[in-house]
Parts: sequence; C-alpha cells; structure tokens
Amino acid sequence: MNRILQAAVQFCYGDLYCRLLPVKKNRILFSSFYGQHYSDGPRAISEHLHEQDPDMEIWWAFREPEGHRLPAYVRAVSMDSPRYFRIKATAKFLVTNVYQQGGYLSGSRLRDSLIRLHLRLENRKKQSVLTTWHGTPLKRMGNDAVGAKQQRFACNQPCYYLVGNAFEESVMLRLTQNKLTPLRFGSPRSFRPSAAAQARAAADRQALGIGPEDGVVLYAPTFRSAPDGRKLPEASGLSQLQALDFARLERCLCDRFGWKKLVLICRFHNLVERSVDWKRLQGVGTILPGNEREDIQDYYPMADMVITDYSSVMFDFMNSGRPVFLLCPDYASYSGQERGLYFAPEELPFPMSEHWEALEAQVNAFDEAAYRHRLRRFRERLGSYGDEAVLEKTAAFLRGEAVEL
Repeated sequence: MNRILQAAVQFCYGDLYCRLLPVKKNRILFSSFYGQHYSDGPRAISEHLHEQDPDMEIWWAFREPEGHRLPAYVRAVSMDSPRYFRIKATAKFLVTNVYQQGGYLSGSRLRDSLIRLHLRLENRKKQSVLTTWHGTPLKRMGNDAVGAKQQRFACNQPCYYLVGNAFEESVMLRLTQNKLTPLRFGSPRSFRPSAAAQARAAADRQALGIGPEDGVVLYAPTFRSAPDGRKLPEASGLSQLQALDFARLERCLCDRFGWKKLVLICRFHNLVERSVDWKRLQGVGTILPGNEREDIQDYYPMADMVITDYSSVMFDFMNSGRPVFLLCPDYASYSGQERGLYFAPEELPFPMSEHWEALEAQVNAFDEAAYRHRLRRFRERLGSYGDEAVLEKTAAFLRGEAVEL
C-alpha cells in the first residue's frame, strides 16, 4: 500500500469511521518498537495480564505478523491494515514502548495542522494510551540531545507513562512538556533473579550447549549513526569485537570469576545485526548470536555479566547485582558530538574503559562488595520506585481497578 493510499485509508476509515464503533473494555492492543518485535515492557505486561485474566482480549500489532513466536492467546494484526485501524479504535488501552500516539511537531504549519487534526480525531474519551518506553536513558533524547532543535510535543490524552525512577520521570516529563501522566510502579524491564527465571535460564543455557561452570557475558553495544543519519554498523559493536583478543579476555575472566570457559553472547541493534559476519566471529572463540530471540530480556537470566557502552541495558541489569562493565572506545566523540549523555562516567556505578586491555584491568581490580555499594547509592540517586510489583500494579490499572499512581 503506497503512502497516499495508506493515509487516505487511515483518515477515512481509521479516524472517521472507526471512531464511531464502541470501545471494548476487555480489549487491549500492544506493540513494541513500532511493530517490529514481540518484546520489552509490553510483552511482560501482556503475559502477566493474561495470567491474571485469561478472558482479556490481547492483540499485538506488527509490521509483519509472520515469524513471531506468539502464545496461542495473542491475536496478531498487521499494522496499517483496515483490521488494525478497527482494533486500534476499539481497544480500551493502547500499550507501547514508544510514544506511538504522539510526537514532536515539525514546525511546518500544514504538517503540524494535519498531525493535530489526526490526533484529535484519533483521540477517544474511553480510550487511553500507556507507554513503557524502553529503559532509564543514559543517552540524551529529543530536545535534550546535543544540538537538538527545540520542538513542541503533541499527544493523545489521556496518555500514561510507566516510570521506574524519579530521574527517568523528570526526563520524560520535560521532553513531553508534562503531557504524560506518570505511573510510579517501577520498570517492567528491570531484571531481578528469581527461582522461575533461574530455572528457565538453566534450561536455555543447556539448549545452547553452555555448561553450568561456564561464564556467560552478554555484549550489547548501542547503535551509532552518522550526522547525516546513515547507520554505522562497524562502529556499533563490530569494530570493537574486531579489536578483541578473545583468548586473553577468556583467561582474565575465568581466572577472576572461576569460570571453566567464556561464552560471549552478542546482542546487536536490529539495524546492525544483518551486517554481522557470524561465521568469522564464531571462529574467534565461543561467540553466540544474541538476536535469535526478539526480546533481550530472555538473555538477562542467562548472563553472569554484561558489557555494553551507552545502552540502557546497564540499568535494566543492575538490579541483579551482577557485574556490568562499560566499553566505550568513542566516549569523547559520542558524549560531546552525537547526542550527549545524562551522566558522566564517574557518576555511574559501572567501571568504564576505552579499550579491552583497560577493561581487563578493571576486571582484575573488581571488588564485588564495593560494586554493590555503588549500585545501592546510584539507585538512591535515581530515586527508584521499586520494581517488585510493577506487573501486578500495571495489570490492575489496565483492568480498570483503583491503583495508587
């Protein structure tokens, strides 16, 4: 469907006709990363919601519905199809991990007028939007980014935001000009080891051929782009791996943590993964692809350690108490020229290095007690709202039950 026809269908059928249909109280439409994945906070919420209320009608919107491993109770719909517009218009809640029902105005009168008209027509009194975003940010976003043009934010009302801590809340409210209502329940992305999670992790590790005495490191670099918007796969983790002496790192980690061998699971950004030469990487050492599962949270329970750079993975994983190390070879350029960071390295509880040799030195000097103390102080600085009951509270909110915001 070309863009003009798609816009006509959305306006005439989605915005005008479908808004006349009744909203269903037990229907909820989920999406993740603009329909690319079955993952992240929306997935955790939808799964828990089904466990609590099997009669709830759970829909997921995808760009391409085929190829996703979905539970039998999930109903998939293709985004921008007539059926999608009908489901979207009649769902009590739209749950997403991006803004989805809002965004920044461009400054163009005609375009901004059309955006406002679309939002006004799309907005329904008995329907609400819940965005989980995708983690506490380290990289500056939107109007906060280095060199960003200050823009006005527009969104449907009411629009709720599931927030994990006071710092995250202040950032998101500033970026959206106080147009989102925060739900201070915690973050559905935060990983805390549990008996059930560890049982699944043991089974998943065994399926991948990982022994109980092996150490698993999840390497999850963030995405880099050029000033003109071009993706830079080499700088988004690939060049870092090319500089890795796997055998040397394996000796270092195994000596420090008592592992039998090192298994490195590499999780790349979805815009980078197709550029990866896995055959060459796997010839370097025991390196496994970490994009075979849609949700990075499936890998957290398997990991004994995380190595990342600027990804919010560090904040998702820190509540586990397990080590997180930062490898940032382009720190000077990235922090000052690309988007900027909300925290300087010395403010973070995670050891940061600019090359692998320095990371090895950080591993050898790692003090677990001191690390846990830094984590505790940093969580206090963030103003954590607690994550233990986030799914229970969110499910109750979506069912329409009274929950303290």
